[in-house]
Amino acid sequence: MKNIINSLVNNKRLPLILFVTAIILFSANIGGMSIYMLDEAKNSECAREMLEQKDFVVPTFNYELRTDKPPLHYYFMMASYKIFGVNEFGARFFSAVFGALTVLITFLYSRRFINKETGLWAAIVLIASIHMVLQFHLAVPDPYLVFFFCWTLFLFIAAYKDRKTWEVYLFYAAAGLGVLAKGPVVVAIPGLAILVFLIMKKQLNWQTIKFFRPWFGILLLLAICLPWYIKVGLDTNWEWTKGFFFQHNLGRFTGEMEGHGGIFLITPGYIILGLFPFSAFIIQAVAKGWKERENDFLFFNWIAALSIVLFFTVSKTKLPNYTVPAYPFFATLLGSYLVSLFTKSKSEKETGIKASNWFLLIFSILVPVGAYIAFSLDESLLPVRNVAFLLLIL
Repeated sequence: MKNIINSLVNNKRLPLILFVTAIILFSANIGGMSIYMLDEAKNSECAREMLEQKDFVVPTFNYELRTDKPPLHYYFMMASYKIFGVNEFGARFFSAVFGALTVLITFLYSRRFINKETGLWAAIVLIASIHMVLQFHLAVPDPYLVFFFCWTLFLFIAAYKDRKTWEVYLFYAAAGLGVLAKGPVVVAIPGLAILVFLIMKKQLNWQTIKFFRPWFGILLLLAICLPWYIKVGLDTNWEWTKGFFFQHNLGRFTGEMEGHGGIFLITPGYIILGLFPFSAFIIQAVAKGWKERENDFLFFNWIAALSIVLFFTVSKTKLPNYTVPAYPFFATLLGSYLVSLFTKSKSEKETGIKASNWFLLIFSILVPVGAYIAFSLDESLLPVRNVAFLLLIL
């Protein structure tokens, strides 16, 4: 394994290899599976109606106002429809592309600020995540959100470390596009993570504020996203604005919507399930991130990952896709931990991963049993319940 990793990290084409591998996984059969999920149906049909009506401002579903989401994913879907036609492949194509881009930037920034091995392992963690693969198969806004959310935070820490002005400008631009993808959450959570990081690093001072030019940055961010928000408000007599901000943002945070709630443990549970099997090492990875907090990039990933978990732990509405933006940051922490295993002695390595191996064993036994029971409880899945036994390969 160590020889394979060494040969890969020294391959100049590794970024391309990872991008192509990710896009193959994320786009596998995206045109062969019909759009039947409600969220996919609403998003893909909304983009089709906007294209049909040549209305690039007001989103509609069944020709009635849809206030659920901002427009960025609709625009990419419409562009894809023009290229590939109005079909399943067209609706999902750019979701796969943004998934591959998320893997790529996680690798590139981890390689740049930690080392090549950590970057590779971080990419492997993401590519191996079944939930990542599923999420980036879907015609929903989350793939676009995840990319711009993560790129915003990576750009911040890059600018903080390298002091390059162009990265500061790009940081605000990425945030603006993120707001067009999913709304104010792309400002709220990164803002929390950045504030905590600067406080803990004792860098929340005038010199740092001056370098990041918030007065200019806010104007740039607003210049990107505000024109559409104002236009859609005017065109709908502010009905879209009220529905989106009060119902789909404030309402989801302060109350359960559509039955998606639960205790606080659900949110970290989503992370463990979503990053399986590498999540078996997540406790050690998080502990390592805290111990090595003198490494600014690793510590910032630690803060970003936990900020997302904390935010959605407090939120009353809880969904598995809400925590996906945390995956790249946890992947970097996991990548750093996995690399450290190669430098440990055999006894240290066995002590460090013994509990994780037990977790993997127990979980791998329970998965096929749980799947068989779940399939048995659904009449539509009853004929294929024996497929659950294929999970014994775990």
